[in-house]
Amino acid sequence: MARKPSENQPDSRRRPRQARALEKIELILEASRRILDRHGLEGFTTNHVAELAGVSVGTLYQYFPNKDRILDELARHELAQLTAGIMQALSDRPAEAPGERIRAVIHAVVSAYGGRSGAHRALMQYLLTRGGGNPLPGLRGSIMAHLVARGVTGPDRQLRNLGEAQAFVLAHAVSGVLRALLEEPDAMAPARREGIEEALVQLVLGYYWGER
Repeated sequence: MARKPSENQPDSRRRPRQARALEKIELILEASRRILDRHGLEGFTTNHVAELAGVSVGTLYQYFPNKDRILDELARHELAQLTAGIMQALSDRPAEAPGERIRAVIHAVVSAYGGRSGAHRALMQYLLTRGGGNPLPGLRGSIMAHLVARGVTGPDRQLRNLGEAQAFVLAHAVSGVLRALLEEPDAMAPARREGIEEALVQLVLGYYWGER
């Protein structure tokens, strides 16, 4: 007589089901990326996603109850990449290099907001424009807290710090430019982008080294 599996022994019959579920989720997410890349947020619907993923709409809803939940999941991955790139830029540049940490952070942020693809830009726009729970302010706060705590080394090689109120104003000034980049894709042309990045660097440094 066959022995029943122990309660503590994993049931191998569940593994294929889990694998199929993960495969379907990945199909849905990949189809979503492709739609965002081609059509942006305006052309993003659950019916379109299900059709491209090769699943029924009912199956899609088993994993994602609405299109915002799909966008949330994709945006979470994009934000993780954005955070990793920015925090690496913050950590990799020595404080004694005048303005280099600021320049590295500005480059990482502009690259992230400008986007590697249409899907990336659409997701960044979604993060910036959706309602409560937007994680970008938290990331912005983390960056500014890092700069407030560690300061910035300027052309005179002196380390200076901003107060919380000054950091708040500066962070939102930079955010305004980043929003404009999403609204004006032509600004991401290489020549214009380099000029915008450098102008942002000078804005930050000028704020640190302006009149006291």
